[in-house]
Amino acid sequence: MASKGDSKDKDGKGGGIMPLIIAAVLSIVIGVGAGYGTIVTFAPPKAPEAAAKPAAPPAADAKAAEAPAADAKAAGGHGAEGDAAATEEEQPPEPVDPADVAYTPIPPVITNVAEPPTVWLRLEGGITYLKSGEKKPDVLAGETAQQIVQYIRTIKLSDVEGHDGMQFLQDDLNDITRSLSNGQVQNVLISGLIVE
Repeated sequence: MASKGDSKDKDGKGGGIMPLIIAAVLSIVIGVGAGYGTIVTFAPPKAPEAAAKPAAPPAADAKAAEAPAADAKAAGGHGAEGDAAATEEEQPPEPVDPADVAYTPIPPVITNVAEPPTVWLRLEGGITYLKSGEKKPDVLAGETAQQIVQYIRTIKLSDVEGHDGMQFLQDDLNDITRSLSNGQVQNVLISGLIVE
């Protein structure tokens, strides 16, 4: 005599373990795929292929360097000048002696933003600079404050909202002040930002 549970399994209407196994396998496959996608998306960039090649003898390097420069000049390119500029941009900055770095506060910066023009920002902070540079700290602080005013007048309030906005502001100010001070200003440090 067959029980009621056996008749349900034969008819295909019962629960069974097969749907549970299929669901488990699908969730594992989807999880592995999502994990792989995350790893591929956030993985650090691969090293350039040039670093993987074995070093060639110095004479071969000189000939190899001359050939692309000659080809670029013949093709109307920038030649060695363009290559030198590209390699300068790729090189990391030279290390700085910690004994040569000092801090000075900058005058508070109070100015309005580009949009909405009725909103005002007050930025307080300072700069780290190289003592061996040609400009004095008070001159650097004043020039940096002027550069910050000019930059803030070009941004929108939404550009500085949140953590990412503050990081972009910090990075932009660092880039601007370094380039305009010929590298004497190392960093702009923001100690306060008030929106009115």
